[in-house]
Amino acid sequence: MLTENYLKEKDVAAITKMSLPTLRRARCEGRGIPYIKINRLCFYDPADVRAYMENHKIKTEE
Repeated sequence: MLTENYLKEKDVAAITKMSLPTLRRARCEGRGIPYIKINRLCFYDPADVRAYMENHKIKTEE
């Protein structure tokens, strides 16, 4: 099944340390991590989750 290559919202919430309500609110507001919606289910591409995390990296001076 194709959805095996994607993450469910609870998995993304655990990876990003975001609560499910925060993740859902970001989707409703059209911001956050790109997602795929099939019927009532939302799926996330692992590459998009990694890119989101990388874009929020804070670089410090050494």
